[in-house]
Amino acid sequence: MKNLILSLILLITSTQSIAEEMYSWEWIKKEPFRTTYLNLVEGHELPEWAVKLNGPSVKSHIINAENTAYNVIKTCKPQDCDDKNLTIFYDPAGATYMLFNGRQTFFIGEPGQPVLDLIVNQHASLHKYSDIRNRLNKTSHKCSK
Repeated sequence: MKNLILSLILLITSTQSIAEEMYSWEWIKKEPFRTTYLNLVEGHELPEWAVKLNGPSVKSHIINAENTAYNVIKTCKPQDCDDKNLTIFYDPAGATYMLFNGRQTFFIGEPGQPVLDLIVNQHASLHKYSDIRNRLNKTSHKCSK
């Protein structure tokens, strides 16, 4: 009985965290996203705005890919959104991926091709002037671990 109650509590908690629509600076303050994200970007030379997620943002939304509901979190460098921006796909119960577009353009994590394409499309939909597809074609969609 205790296991059933614990399972229900975990299900409700993860459903609540998946359903939240928040700005990037709100996400970085909440666990377990904060720990997951900081572990994801650890070892990468990212600018402060990308690590702290404190740039301009829109509210996150949910998108389904490969039977997974991802929170899509986007932000950019203050006063330079066209050239320096990022998109995060966050699954509280699994993998998290990021497309970073700055001095270099690369993925962090190893999304499969359908998820990778969806991240690019989501990124391009908000950052219309970032020229993300041309930049990625030059790097062959390389992922960074």
